[in-house]
Amino acid sequence: SHLHVYFEGDGSPWFRGREPAIDPTSRHPLALTLMMRDAHPSVYLNRPCYAHTPANCQAALWTSGRYSHEVIDAMAAALDTIKQKHDVRSFSFFGHSGGANIALLIAKRRNDVQKVVAVAGNIDHPSWTQHFNYLPLTTSLNARDTFPLQESIERWYFIGEKDRVMPAPLIQKAAQDDEGGKILRFENYDHRCCWEQEWPTLLQRIKASPQP
Repeated sequence: SHLHVYFEGDGSPWFRGREPAIDPTSRHPLALTLMMRDAHPSVYLNRPCYAHTPANCQAALWTSGRYSHEVIDAMAAALDTIKQKHDVRSFSFFGHSGGANIALLIAKRRNDVQKVVAVAGNIDHPSWTQHFNYLPLTTSLNARDTFPLQESIERWYFIGEKDRVMPAPLIQKAAQDDEGGKILRFENYDHRCCWEQEWPTLLQRIKASPQP
């Protein structure tokens, strides 16, 4: 009746940082490996055009519009289908990197989400693109703009102190806008290490902790 849902990061949206990739699918799907270490019933919900690229896919869906209304609507609809088909009553969301942004955006519009865990999450993409001088994600929604989330949802923000992809100060500053969210910083973690190795322990820590 309660399902864990894992959302992957942005993968490889660009080829050498100049041209939209033909296939944006992540070469190192951390969210998938985290799910494989989770004993609870879980599903890996990929994004439109990731892992399967139909002819009608447009590059905007994984570049400037990677968190667009179109993407969020499609993934929310997929969750509705899963919920009905498998008689699911509630969800917990786990998002890595850009997948955290998606998880938070979907959670904001639903009343069946108990928990959102953002792992090294890109939860404020305008600050991130400005920090690295990347192209702005002009047609994308931003999780930080929806804060604070509803009090009924437990919100956890996991930050790696050595993360160079999503620097800790950027995540910290954005997460602080979500009043009631719980921020945990990990001294020796980066964008990929050591979430997979410690994931069962982190899941137990979340489960044992009272709601923030």
